[in-house]
Amino acid sequence: MNADDLTKRIVPFLTDAGVLPDAPTGEQLKVLRSAVPLISERMETLSQAIGMVGFLFAGEPGAEPFAVDPDDAAKLLDEWIRLLAPGGILHLKTPDLTALAEFILRGTESDETKAYRVYGGQDYAENFHRAGFTVPLLRSLLEARGMEILEARGHEGTNLVITARKRN
Repeated sequence: MNADDLTKRIVPFLTDAGVLPDAPTGEQLKVLRSAVPLISERMETLSQAIGMVGFLFAGEPGAEPFAVDPDDAAKLLDEWIRLLAPGGILHLKTPDLTALAEFILRGTESDETKAYRVYGGQDYAENFHRAGFTVPLLRSLLEARGMEILEARGHEGTNLVITARKRN
């Protein structure tokens, strides 16, 4: 099935879930269409698109409000997991506090580079870090929420990567 047809078939699932309004805008459809090639090979059912692309439309006019205080990382994880379909995959890449501490203590980079790694680029309103994690901390938060950890590794530069699956 081509991407345009798949996009049309996914829209009803997103509107029924409150992710998109009943009459999505052209811009919303354009965003969805651009994501379809990335998710099409990972989807087994059309309803899985809700968990795979729902975050792209959080806070969109006419969509269900994203009712989580982004400063509360645990509530944010709960919301992401809620949006995932059973068997859905959550892939997180975030600064690793352990790697950041080691990076800063090495002292081989400029202060500007250190600040960038710690605080993010800050070149638009949401481009900064509100919470810090280590692999064991994030692993435990996800496991406590019933997620199956598929991969957990630190020190990808100064980031950690965790991939988890929502249990059925």
